[in-house]
Amino acid sequence: MFRLIGVCVVLLAAVLAVGMYRGWFTTQSATDGSQPNLTITVDKDKIQQDEQTARDKAGALGQDIKQKVVEPTTRAVGDVTGAGR
Repeated sequence: MFRLIGVCVVLLAAVLAVGMYRGWFTTQSATDGSQPNLTITVDKDKIQQDEQTARDKAGALGQDIKQKVVEPTTRAVGDVTGAGR
């Protein structure tokens, strides 16, 4: 159970770190007398833009791999050497 909680905390920290780096989350702090205020803003448009960019890059990478794997090999008719006989 403690491992599960630990993994969740690590994943949450990783998402927050990447989100802060990519500009998904911004923070602002202010002090009103003795009351500190912390405001966290989530930029949903930036998250969706980065998600679409990642999907496009993954799709292009998948197509490149698919073309390399499925690309048919062609042989000339007279290219059979009879190796292994």
